[in-house]
Amino acid sequence: MSTFGLATTKWLNALTESTRSTYLPGLTKFQTYLQTQELYPEIMDSDVFLKAVSNDRKLDLLDQRFVDRDLIKGFTAFLLTLKEPKPLTPKTVRDYAGVPQSLGKFWGISISTEYAELPPGVVTNEKYPWSIEKVGQFIKGMDNLLYQCLGVCFVQSGLSNWDLLKMPYGKVREQLEAGVEPLCLKLVRHKTQRFEVVFRTCIGSLGIRFLKEHVASLGSLADDRLLFPVGNNALEGYFARQAKKFLGADFKEGFRNPCVPSSLRTGFRTLLTDADCPESFVEYWMGHNLNQDLRKTYTNKSDDSWRETYRKYEHCLTFEG
Repeated sequence: MSTFGLATTKWLNALTESTRSTYLPGLTKFQTYLQTQELYPEIMDSDVFLKAVSNDRKLDLLDQRFVDRDLIKGFTAFLLTLKEPKPLTPKTVRDYAGVPQSLGKFWGISISTEYAELPPGVVTNEKYPWSIEKVGQFIKGMDNLLYQCLGVCFVQSGLSNWDLLKMPYGKVREQLEAGVEPLCLKLVRHKTQRFEVVFRTCIGSLGIRFLKEHVASLGSLADDRLLFPVGNNALEGYFARQAKKFLGADFKEGFRNPCVPSSLRTGFRTLLTDADCPESFVEYWMGHNLNQDLRKTYTNKSDDSWRETYRKYEHCLTFEG
């Protein structure tokens, strides 16, 4: 991040690691565009862009140049011309064009894409529509216990890649050793350095069986050791290879894998919703922000109470294995 100015770097540092990695490709391309554009030659990086937009806002209405509108429109056109290594999808173009918006929002500067002539938001990478039977086929077809265990934990807990890959063994050790079922995990989702959401979720008996087998394969574990010692790129790569086997001729090369790990998190929501689980329970288990009253009520509810609630719906998250 040393190639970015102080204002941009401060914004990046305020993001979670996963959000930062999502925004960086678009930010890098925005920097490239600013260094080559001729509309405002003096604006050559994102920090100067912010200052120019801020100063423009201070002018009388008819004196404003609307620098942000011109440059976001130009940036969109620039993105649409890129062909290597392959053309960007409409969704990616829209996502990248939104990066300067997020940067501006952090600094209290409103930046609009209304006049940017963005391509239609066509969904080109839909996630696989999981049933619990299909989840079972997908996971049982894996040849690696670590990834099988992750797959089961994704669909039984609704946790994200970040939540599971950063989880230390100590988070589950006591309950695993005591034979507690289901596991009840109290976690914190870090939206930014200034915003945290405390939530709980559970892992049922199927996930516990896989966890015990996985932990046994790792040998002696200290509480601070990662439960899943694998990187996000390796995880995504393995799921893509598995999807190619699982989908066969329906797997589309060059498109995002529809069976990405996050698709099982989405499946968690869908399976619970289909089982008539209250939406607010699902939102809480996924670490989504609830209104203040619900958040207080759910945080005060005991682990044992949440275990009892989860047991009512565990069946819909459990495949035969």
